[in-house]
Amino acid sequence: MKYNSYFTSPFRVEQTLSMEEKVDIIKKNILAYNVTIGIVERMSESMEILQYLLDGDEEATPTFREFGLKEDDEGAQKGHKGNRSPVSASVLLEHFRKDEEFYRKLLEHVKYEQQITDFALDIHMRQHELIRERKRSRMQ
Repeated sequence: MKYNSYFTSPFRVEQTLSMEEKVDIIKKNILAYNVTIGIVERMSESMEILQYLLDGDEEATPTFREFGLKEDDEGAQKGHKGNRSPVSASVLLEHFRKDEEFYRKLLEHVKYEQQITDFALDIHMRQHELIRERKRSRMQ
């Protein structure tokens, strides 16, 4: 929720609002202000969206490729090949699930961030598909 103040602006959110109400405001603002969603875990798609917005003539394609843009024939990203962590998130999650009380508390602690992340990822994927459709229609 560290970005809470950015996503709830320009409205002053009263301290008396519940987290559910704040999450709803954040979701509404993401849609109302046409926020471009870039998800680090989906870097290729994020680069494609940014290139569409910033480099319509595609002159800077080499730069975008350098930072994660994949060729069309490479398809969508399939996993996190660049994960350099010695322990994967799935291994950690499996370990956390063994302690039911801890896992319940963990899920409760991150549920609002997860709701916003899931919502933003859905918007991200819709934005990416829209850009792909526009590119295909230009090529026809």
